[in-house]
This record gives sequence, structure tokens and C-alpha cells, in this order.
Amino acid sequence: MRNKGFTLVELVAVIVILGILAVYVAPRFFTNQGDDVHAAQISLLSLLRLQQQRAMQDTENTLSYGVDVIESSGAIDLIPISPAGINVEAQRFANMQVVVSEPNLRFNASGCINTCGDQDITITIVGQTSRSVCINRQGFITQGTCQTS
Repeated sequence: MRNKGFTLVELVAVIVILGILAVYVAPRFFTNQGDDVHAAQISLLSLLRLQQQRAMQDTENTLSYGVDVIESSGAIDLIPISPAGINVEAQRFANMQVVVSEPNLRFNASGCINTCGDQDITITIVGQTSRSVCINRQGFITQGTCQTS
């Protein structure tokens, strides 16, 4: 009668295969790669939309609401600009770079950047991955790059 079961060679082969998979596959599932860039993108979207809404509600202070997107010492600073008495905390994201054609974004009463109809603005945040925010010429703010028309 023959015993049923695995041989020592088969068990060692399975353990070696699992070890190889653990070394190459597990880090992809258990790291937060790209989470910090995604958090910066969401924060930028929220801050831009907040400042845009404030600019559209306060029609007396033209171009008084906006966001400065500044890169310094390997970090990105998102600095909200508002009239005196309205405070929004600046945010800093370390180990990232930013690519933006217009770092000083100011909204007018129509919700557009500076004057409506100039050009679309893409802000790209680069870290372990990269993410973009688009402000089109009519003031619509979305995730991703601007689509040229």
C-alpha cells in the first residue's frame, strides 16, 4: 500500500516559490506608494474649489482669493490667499515637485483664473507617482490633465 502525501522535495519547491513571490509581489500590495501624491492632489482640488467659491460669493474683492503653489526644498506648499480676516491654513507636502505654468492662481467673481478665456492651466504633482489637476479657461476644476481643444 502506497502512502498519500507530499514528498520533501515538493514541499521545498513550494516554499521556494512562495518566497520568490513574497519578495517581488508583496511590496506592491503593502506599500503606500503614490498615496502621498494622491493626498496632495485631493488637497489641492479642495483648496482651489474653496477659494473659487469664496471669490464667486465676494464680488467686491476682485482677484482677492486664490492659491499660491510653491515648490521649495523638495516640498510643495499650498498657500491660500484671501482678504484679511479670512484664514485658511497653508499645507506642505514633502518629497514632491510641482509643474505649473502659473503658480499664483487668483479667481475672479466668475470663478475663472485671472480673466476668463485666457488658457487652461494644468498643475502636475510629482512624487513616487504623478497626478494632475486641471483648471480650464471657464474655471472648471478637475482631476487629470487639461484636454486641448
